[in-house]
Amino acid sequence: MSYKTRVEDLIGAVGDDALITQSLKDSSTKILEVAPLEILEKIATSNSVSSSGTTINDKIVLSAYKDTIVAKKINYHELAKYKDSGSIYYASANDPVYYFVGTKIYIVADGAATTGHYTGVDKTPGVAYDDTNLQEFPPEAEYLMVLGASLYCIQRKITDLTLPTLTLPTVPVPPVLSQNSVTLPTTTPEYVPPVASPSFAKVITYIETDEDVELAGIKLKQIETELAEYGANIQNQLNVFNEKNIEYQADLQKSLQDARLSQEDDSQTLQEYQLEIQKYQGKVQAEVQKHSTDLATATTDFQLLQARYQGLKAEYNEGLQIFMTGETPREKGDA
Repeated sequence: MSYKTRVEDLIGAVGDDALITQSLKDSSTKILEVAPLEILEKIATSNSVSSSGTTINDKIVLSAYKDTIVAKKINYHELAKYKDSGSIYYASANDPVYYFVGTKIYIVADGAATTGHYTGVDKTPGVAYDDTNLQEFPPEAEYLMVLGASLYCIQRKITDLTLPTLTLPTVPVPPVLSQNSVTLPTTTPEYVPPVASPSFAKVITYIETDEDVELAGIKLKQIETELAEYGANIQNQLNVFNEKNIEYQADLQKSLQDARLSQEDDSQTLQEYQLEIQKYQGKVQAEVQKHSTDLATATTDFQLLQARYQGLKAEYNEGLQIFMTGETPREKGDA
């Protein structure tokens, strides 16, 4: 079974193979960073070191040796005494040392840089979404890698959620009356949606830029609260609109009665305008109701994804702690 299938069995369709691949790489890297030495040694490979040093920025170095003799790791600032033949620290052929400068590893024996080997593990295994197994990676941590990748992918699915758009009708324009004695209400009622709405953008920043899964989880909780508040504000604003509309309709009705007494043409114009206002109110009610329904659906989708994220995160954290002790985490459902 491919890793893509295993990830999507946990969180549903992802729809982005490149994301799954990158998530698998990020997950495997983090697991290797905390893997016990005895586990890394099982998958380590031997690599040559030249006398001019060898670049190892893509490796986790476990040990180094000259011929069959294991070298001792030292700090670069101590190098002089290990090259000094008169020093008790002198690195002989039988007592080699190794050190790092920048992204390179060097081995010293008989007072000079020399050739040798080091054992290491790739920091980022070459894993892809359609792979079914991974070489040079602890088999006991494979399910953890899938869990970790699923967490990255489900966070992206959450940030890809979009809130429904509230499309409001155009507010009717008050007519110009020929009879100056008729006074229209001053302000046409207009539905004003909440200014602020929840945003998922910050979550992806925590994931991709800050690489902080914990802060991403906190932000998800915050968004859930904001969604509930936003939904309530949508309804509150509708209540405000309805109250203003009732008042406006009453004032408009008075103007219509005045127009009937003073000017028949103005009376007809006001009747048509009153009908437009009523239609506008009906459209606002319909649009806000549709928006509220769509918002409820989006909120449910978010809550389902968030709940799945929290469940997988708990399982991942528990498994990682077990793995760090040298044991094999059990996949849910295993006996």
